[in-house]
Amino acid sequence: MVKNTKKTCEALMTRSLVGSDPAIIAPFLMCLFARLDSVNIQWAIMRGWEGLPYFTRHDVDFLVARCDLRRVIEIARDVAQEVGWVQYGSFKFSNLRSRWFLLVGKEEVSYLQLDFFTEASLRGVPFLDSRRWLQQRKMNEAGIWHMDIGYAACCTLLKELIANGKLDGELRHLQIRQAIKDDREHYELALSESLGDAALVDQIVTYSEDENWEGLAKLSQMIRRFVMRFRFRNMLGQLEYLFDVVRLQCFPHLRLFIAFVGPDGCGKTTMAHALMDRFPNRPFSKFYYIHMNFGFFPRLREIKRGMLACIGKKVTFAADPEPGAKHIGMQSPHAKWRSMIYVFYYGLNMALGRLKFLFWRSFSGMIIADRYYYDYYYMRGHLHCPKWFLNCVGAFVPKPDLVFVLERAAEEIYAQKPELAIDEIQRQQGAIRSCMGGKRFARFIDASGGVELTVAKVSREIESWLIEQGRNLR
Repeated sequence: MVKNTKKTCEALMTRSLVGSDPAIIAPFLMCLFARLDSVNIQWAIMRGWEGLPYFTRHDVDFLVARCDLRRVIEIARDVAQEVGWVQYGSFKFSNLRSRWFLLVGKEEVSYLQLDFFTEASLRGVPFLDSRRWLQQRKMNEAGIWHMDIGYAACCTLLKELIANGKLDGELRHLQIRQAIKDDREHYELALSESLGDAALVDQIVTYSEDENWEGLAKLSQMIRRFVMRFRFRNMLGQLEYLFDVVRLQCFPHLRLFIAFVGPDGCGKTTMAHALMDRFPNRPFSKFYYIHMNFGFFPRLREIKRGMLACIGKKVTFAADPEPGAKHIGMQSPHAKWRSMIYVFYYGLNMALGRLKFLFWRSFSGMIIADRYYYDYYYMRGHLHCPKWFLNCVGAFVPKPDLVFVLERAAEEIYAQKPELAIDEIQRQQGAIRSCMGGKRFARFIDASGGVELTVAKVSREIESWLIEQGRNLR
């Protein structure tokens, strides 16, 4: 059975977010399953057990009794330490407790997310009696306790239709097909318990049998009304859900803010885009990209143009040069007062970026800035700006968790992108070392080996940061 399950998942292996070798999770999971059974804890995999213990697309969903939740989490943490996995993050949301683990291998880092549920619910509203269903759990030939296929399909269908208004994805469609074919009785029973309307349940079952996914999507509003209808007994759970939504918005559970520093032409923008391709949902689920600034204010030249237009004067500014053009960088520094105006204006723009971070909701996200406030410390145009002024304005600017200083030979940078003269590149590199040398969050990266090798070095630093987060959780 296990071998057959493993074969059926071979086509999906490349889609796993664990890493290039999804089967690496097997020793951890089998040890965890055995430990839970040894202490007589009632548990079951809610859905996606078909590929276990060799494959999971993203996470493993456990259903446990509320009274056992704390013990289960402690056991998972202990087992992880025994088999070499490191917990780097955690997440609490309503009836969910999530733990995020990583394993440092020779070639790459593997990731695994374990989600522990105490009930099947949506937005704080339970729709199935999980305690009763948990007592009906089954064990497959691999020794893994799991819920009924009908239960799992019902949870998937309601979650997708209520949250997203549609049921997309071949894996979800496959789950509904299996429920209709192999466990129709429990599928109908779970839907009846959740919705309480026989006509609506019959319509859902008919659409499921016909694989009419568009028809199911059209029922989403009606399903939402039945599941989310007001009941006094659900008020406490809904209030807890709303509290967790606000808490997540203000205090995200895993958010890494990084910035790149270096002379023009050293590859900051290239690295930022390459890094977003390097971490697609492993372990970050969303990316927020910052280029130059947060865009709250117009450029100063536009303000000047508007002010002159008010008195009947028309001014035309030269177009921005193409990136990589020869010697397009600033040739002479601004006057002291002018530089201070620029720093204050654009520094305020960056300080207001805290508002965008606040309303950027992410389960776990990475914020990447290819240019940031630190540029004012070494750019030629701001040589005359007092350092005390830079420090005062910078105190209000959001601080990155990691700043990567890209180091390459000045001659190499000039040969690829002659935006600055070689002596100016060298001067900026010296100023950057002086400015960033004592910063605990600064990481100096040798970027002379090409994009792929540099991304690997930056990735290792990010993985080290994740491990450090795990140490702080202990």
